Amino acid sequence: MDNEELIGLLLNTTKEQQQAVSDLIQEFKRRQTRLDDMASSLPNDLQAAIMMTLRANREDAALAAKNAVETAINPIVSSLSNTVAQASDEKKQLNRAVRLLSWK
Repeated sequence: MDNEELIGLLLNTTKEQQQAVSDLIQEFKRRQTRLDDMASSLPNDLQAAIMMTLRANREDAALAAKNAVETAINPIVSSLSNTVAQASDEKKQLNRAVRLLSWK
């Protein structure tokens, strides 16, 4: 697999992961809306307690999603960076070879 194919594969994987995360976020928002609607019919003190719990859960979920995305993306970014660096090195070698051949 050459560098161009590897970069394409990495970009496709990133797009798929972004779509999966986006889908999960949308599902979370739908569920949150349903819970908010159900909570509106409860007494005020119970509503406040539920809302505080939901807020804490939302923050925990956001942090977990952020960590999961970073964990999934970091190896891809690192691999992509390495591939770009390798391509840059190969381009330099090719340019040197072209200069040597054109000199002779």
